Amino acid sequence: MDILHDIFAHRRVFLEKLPDLGFTRGDNGEFVRASVLPGTDLVLTVTISAAGVVEAMVTDPAFGEPYTLHLTEDAAGSFVGRVREEYERSLREIAEQATVMDVFKTGQALALLDYARQEFGESPEYLWAKWPQYAVLRRADTDKWYAVVMRIAGSKIGLASPKTVEIIDVRAGDEAVEGLWDSKTFYPAWHMNKKTWYTILFDSGLAFEELCARLSRSRGLATR
Repeated sequence: MDILHDIFAHRRVFLEKLPDLGFTRGDNGEFVRASVLPGTDLVLTVTISAAGVVEAMVTDPAFGEPYTLHLTEDAAGSFVGRVREEYERSLREIAEQATVMDVFKTGQALALLDYARQEFGESPEYLWAKWPQYAVLRRADTDKWYAVVMRIAGSKIGLASPKTVEIIDVRAGDEAVEGLWDSKTFYPAWHMNKKTWYTILFDSGLAFEELCARLSRSRGLATR
């Protein structure tokens, strides 16, 4: 059981937010917070390096030794359960308040997600814990998806190389999607209806202005 990894995987820490959460900075630039887990006498110490690497340890001050039963999946009992619950709650609180998902790397993917935030006030939603490399954009007013951003093997959209690429699926409306497909920038929709959606490969030569226009058009189609 790796609760720490599950919570902080694919996340980037905003170090500047940590002091507001009770962290103090050490001589080597690391941030440390020690707190008693509610309902126990155990102390949770969270250390975050200057590079954003998160470590956590629970110790029993009565013995001066680490406590690890909460990390053992088969360990049962009300006390262990309470420790596990409070340990996870505390770490999730840090993740929610001082980190952001950091999955996509291509310049256009990052810029387009920022465009959605600035233009529409809508941020990507990571709906599937098992697949953090998938995110959706949805309209706040209709609750309808208008884009799906993904990291996948290039071979899944027909590229010769299996190297990871980043793509976005957007709505087509009444546009003849088959006429778009060029095996360079535009492809049949990956994991969406190929008649009403299509895929765009990021950083494949499409002007960013057109990319934004296509995202905006897709959003305009997400009305029902």
